[in-house]
Amino acid sequence: MSKKIEINYIKIIETFTLLLEENSYEDISIQEITNKTGMTRVNFYNYFSDKEDLIWKTFRYHFLSVEQRVNKLDPVTLLSDGKPLTFYFFELIKNKRKFFYSIFVKGMPYALEIKILEYIQKESYRTHEVLRARYRDRNIPYI
Repeated sequence: MSKKIEINYIKIIETFTLLLEENSYEDISIQEITNKTGMTRVNFYNYFSDKEDLIWKTFRYHFLSVEQRVNKLDPVTLLSDGKPLTFYFFELIKNKRKFFYSIFVKGMPYALEIKILEYIQKESYRTHEVLRARYRDRNIPYI
C-alpha cells in the first residue's frame, strides 16, 4: 500500500471514529464522512464498499493496534513486557471508550455485531495457543 493510500485510509477511519463517538451509526452518512475528510464519494469507495465495511475495518484497525503493540508472549509467564494480553485490550477500550460505547451500546447492524463477536472469539482462541499447549497432555481440558 502506498503512503498516500495508507494516509487516506487512516484519515477516513479516524474521521469516522470521531463522528461515531458523537453520533449513532445510523445518523452518519458517507457524504458527511467525505465532507469531513475533504475527499469525494468515489475516493471513499476506493477504500470501502459501504458503511458496514467501514465500521468493520474501523473496528479491526483499532483492535489490531493492540496486536502491533504487544511483543511476543513469554512462554513461561504468558506475559508481554510484564503485562497480560488483557491489559492491552482494556487499555484500548479505555482510550477508545466512546468508540466502543457507540458500537456496542448505541447499536450497530446485527450482522456486524455477529462478525465482531466471532472475530473476538477467534482472536481469543488464537492468543491462548500457549495455554492450550500446556493442557494438551493433561486431564484438565482447556476451555
